[in-house]
Amino acid sequence: MELPRWSQARRARLKYPCTESMDSLMEALDMAKCPKDGTEVARPTKEWNVAPKSKKGPKLHIKLYTCPKCGHKWREAAKV
Repeated sequence: MELPRWSQARRARLKYPCTESMDSLMEALDMAKCPKDGTEVARPTKEWNVAPKSKKGPKLHIKLYTCPKCGHKWREAAKV
């Protein structure tokens, strides 16, 4: 299932505020906030998985984001 762009989902959410499926759609998009100016970024610039060489720790999923306003770059990591 291909998800619509976050701006389309946000417009639909404002038009139909009681729709539960739109709420779950917005949660699925999981937008990140710029730590410097608070701008919401919909998609990461780059994504990759990292596994430890010793094979003893958890695998990580790294996302690299770039703020469209200020140009600040930051990373977010999550355990896989």
